[in-house]
Amino acid sequence: MQTVLTLAQWALDLRADQVPTGVLQRARLQQLSCAGALRAAAGLPLAQSLASLTPRGKVPVVGMAKKSSQRGALRAHTTLIGALDFGDSLLWVGSSTGACSAAWALAGKHSAEALDLAIIAANEVSGRIGLAGLLAPSSGPAWLSTQAAAAAIVAGRLQGLSAAELAHALALALGCVAKGLSPTMAARGLATAAVIQAGVDAVELAKAGAQGDLDLLDREQGFFGAHGCTTPLRTAFAGLGTAWLTLTLSLKLRPGSLFSATATDALVEILNRHVRAADKRLRPEQWTDCRVRCAWPTWAMQSAAAPGLPGLTWNLGSLFGVLGKGHEIGAEQLTRDWWQEELPAIEQIASTVRVEHHWAYTLQAGHALVDQLGPLFSELSISDLQSAFARMGAGGPALGTPVSRNEIKGLFKHRPTGLLGLIRRPEGDLSTVDLAAFRFTLPVDLRLSTTRGGFWPETRLVPEGGAGESIDQLSTRAELKFAAGSAEHAERAARVRGFSGSGQELVQLLA
Repeated sequence: MQTVLTLAQWALDLRADQVPTGVLQRARLQQLSCAGALRAAAGLPLAQSLASLTPRGKVPVVGMAKKSSQRGALRAHTTLIGALDFGDSLLWVGSSTGACSAAWALAGKHSAEALDLAIIAANEVSGRIGLAGLLAPSSGPAWLSTQAAAAAIVAGRLQGLSAAELAHALALALGCVAKGLSPTMAARGLATAAVIQAGVDAVELAKAGAQGDLDLLDREQGFFGAHGCTTPLRTAFAGLGTAWLTLTLSLKLRPGSLFSATATDALVEILNRHVRAADKRLRPEQWTDCRVRCAWPTWAMQSAAAPGLPGLTWNLGSLFGVLGKGHEIGAEQLTRDWWQEELPAIEQIASTVRVEHHWAYTLQAGHALVDQLGPLFSELSISDLQSAFARMGAGGPALGTPVSRNEIKGLFKHRPTGLLGLIRRPEGDLSTVDLAAFRFTLPVDLRLSTTRGGFWPETRLVPEGGAGESIDQLSTRAELKFAAGSAEHAERAARVRGFSGSGQELVQLLA
């Protein structure tokens, strides 16, 4: 059976009694988190421009205190979350922005539970597509394409498509997305909005009879080939209904790429330690040097970042500048007035930041993936992996990526439970992975030197708010992000978590 059709049929058939409680709870937390991201973004100049362009309608626009058309609300939500790169991840795959925004726009007469189920279906389908393309160069299919797929799955369920129609919609959505992403905030937001709208439009077209390439995920020169991924991990498509990718939900606490999370977590801890030790904040003029040693994903992100505040979401210098001056990146710091007033201090801090690649951390991150997701590689040989790593390295900054047979073997032999043993087990697939225990490992070592002499160190392995945390921990973080210090919104957050009414009422609570 064609993979696209298998995914579509499963997405339509999903029922609440098939879904573990923890998975259902996380779908609601995704919505709280996305709404919190939009409230934080409300003061951005981009938000003000969007508000003036957003027509009146019946769909609440979160963070804008107004209602718009389905298309207007979808554009506002997806552009702002995309611009700040504030959407949440499953493993390292983006789906929350597309899934939640499409669900809110199309809530109509559906129940809140129907929105949750649509989001879960989108998570599981788009997450598998992104995971299968793990060995693609650059970001590959894990970012924009998965957002389009998530939106198509949500819209298809809520609009009552048949399995065949949803399969065509999914194929159309995947087939129309370009690979590239601009590193600037506004362009990234526009790109995110465009692909998510394309996912919703694909549903409308499929409902009217348009057809996509149903072999897109199976043909050698299909979807994965278009992204330069010649070794897709097809075992990622196994385990539908038993292996829940939604359990790997990682809630972002601050704007920025997932690959910046451990670095910003480390800096926040240092800044807080300084306050506890000196009873006052570290001033920008006291920064003399800030060295960040990190794994390849963080280093490659920094290498591709645009300079200054327009590149905030990928640029550790800019992120550290805002954090160093504001001690947080929230609604207060995400305004034109604050940026203009504090720009000299932000630039002073940014000028001290040095980002260095550290091979030991890259190996550590790779070994963690091998240990946790090793069964996904069961059908691949060392030669397959060697060529995949060579292509991945060719698409990014020159690092001396390990491509020789000895280097690849050394990587996998670093631990006895590494991939070299697992690739000899042809029975391995996603259903054999303990997703509930998954931890996204992204090591970083931060050393902040000051004018007082000495330095402040901090080492982090996994992001806060990440996969592997308990539902209580994630709930606390989602509620804090949504409330942002407002007693009214703290009360709303508690109501949202247990709400069982209509989808429209749920969206109104979130707005």
